[in-house]
Amino acid sequence: MKKWKIVFTVGMALLLMAPAAFARLVTVGPINPANGFPRWYQDPNGVPMELTTPPRGTPITVPPSPTPISPTMVFDAFDPANAFSVQIGFGAEAFYWVTDAVFAGSTVGTVVYRAGLEASFGGGAALNGDQMVFSRIRCRIKGLVAGQEGTYTVKHPFGTEVIVVTTDDIASGKGLNLTRDVGLTPGNFAEALNGDVGPFLRQTAPISIANVPVGYPTTGWFGDGTTVSPVSGSPISFNAVSVTPPSTVNLGAGVGVPLVTSQFITSGHRFSGALATPLSGVSATYTRTLTENFVDVYATSSITAAVNAVIDPAALPIPMLRGSFPLTGNYFLHTPVVGPLPLTVSVTAKSGAQTATTHIATLTDMVTITKATFNNATKLLTVQAASSDAVGTPALKVTDPPFVRNNGFLTAGTYQIKILTGVAPKTVTVTSSAGGSATMAVAIVP
Repeated sequence: MKKWKIVFTVGMALLLMAPAAFARLVTVGPINPANGFPRWYQDPNGVPMELTTPPRGTPITVPPSPTPISPTMVFDAFDPANAFSVQIGFGAEAFYWVTDAVFAGSTVGTVVYRAGLEASFGGGAALNGDQMVFSRIRCRIKGLVAGQEGTYTVKHPFGTEVIVVTTDDIASGKGLNLTRDVGLTPGNFAEALNGDVGPFLRQTAPISIANVPVGYPTTGWFGDGTTVSPVSGSPISFNAVSVTPPSTVNLGAGVGVPLVTSQFITSGHRFSGALATPLSGVSATYTRTLTENFVDVYATSSITAAVNAVIDPAALPIPMLRGSFPLTGNYFLHTPVVGPLPLTVSVTAKSGAQTATTHIATLTDMVTITKATFNNATKLLTVQAASSDAVGTPALKVTDPPFVRNNGFLTAGTYQIKILTGVAPKTVTVTSSAGGSATMAVAIVP
C-alpha cells in the first residue's frame, strides 16, 4: 500500500464536498493506558474495531518485509530512536480499520481511493499526550494532463464527492486531490464519530493466513490487509468506487465513461473483549395540559439494540422505536401518562451478547422559542417562548446572554429589552424552571 503524509490537503482544486449527514460511528471505547488511544470504535452495526499494543501483523516498510504476516493491521514501523514509538509499536500512524480501492485499466496514472479510521499524532511523530484519531476519505488522480480539467464525480461506499479540477491543479502536478479528515484535535477522540467512515466494510474473500506466529488471532478479521477482494456493508448499498470524468476525458474506460472498481484491500480486527451496548443522548421531556399528559424519550444506540424505557417503575418497560433511516441509531418514545409525572425516566439498551447499558434522565419540560428578533431602528430585542407545561406554568428566563432587567424573566411569554450598544446577540437561550431549555438564532429586523 502506498504510504502518504498526514496532512489535510485539497491542492488547488475547488472541492464541492457534502459533509456527513449523520454520525457514521456510534461510540468510542475507553483509553488503553498502554498507548493512550481508545481501545475500540464501534459502528452502527455494533461492530467494535480495535487498536492493539503493539498493532498486529507486519508494518509497512520500504522495501516491504519478505515474510509479511497475514492477516495484518496497517501501520508504520516504530521509530527505534523514539521511546514512546517503541512502547506503542508503531510510528506516525496506525489504522483501526482501512480500505483501499484497487483500480485496473487506468490510462491517466494512479487512481487512489482510501477510507479509514486512523490513530495518529497532532505533530506527526509519536508523542504521548498528542494522540488523535480521525476519519479519512481520500480521492486522488495524479496523472492528469492539460485538457483533462473539469468536474469529476467520485461515488464510493460512503457517499459522493464532486471535485472540480482546475488548470492550476494540473500544472502543479496535484491533479485531482481530495482529503477529508474529521477528528484532528488531539485528545478529542469523539470527533471521529462525526466523520464519513462507517459502518466498517468487510472483505468478502476468505481471510489469508500466512506466517502467523503461535497464538496469533486468525478469527475476528474484517480484512486481512493483503488480499484484493470485494467488500460488503456500504450504508448506501454501493460497495464500489466509480470515478466519472468530464465528458471529454478518458480515464481508461472510454471518453466520459466512469472508471469503476469493486476490488479493495481491507484491514481491521474486531475487538473481542467484553463490550457494553452503546447508549448516549438520553433525554426525556413532558407535555402537560388540563386533559392529558405525555412523555417523550430520546436515545441513541446501535441499530442492532433493543432499547426500552421505564416511565413507571411499577409497570413493564416500554420498547422505543428506531428511526426509519437505518444508520442513525436514534430511538424515540411518545407515550401518555396517567397520574403524576415521574421525576426521572430510565432507558436500557441491549444488543446481542453485549451487556446492557442503562442511563437515567431527569424529566423536564420542553421549551419552544417562537420569536427572537432585534429591531435595528428601535434597538429592541424581543424574545417569545412557551413551555410544554400548560398547567404548572413554569417560569421562563433568558439566560444567555444574561440580562439585568427583570433578571431576564419572560412576562406572559415575552421578554423585550433595548440594547443600548445597538449590537444584537447572535443567539438567545431560554431556560425553564422545570428544567427545559432552547436556543435560537436572533433575526435582524430592518
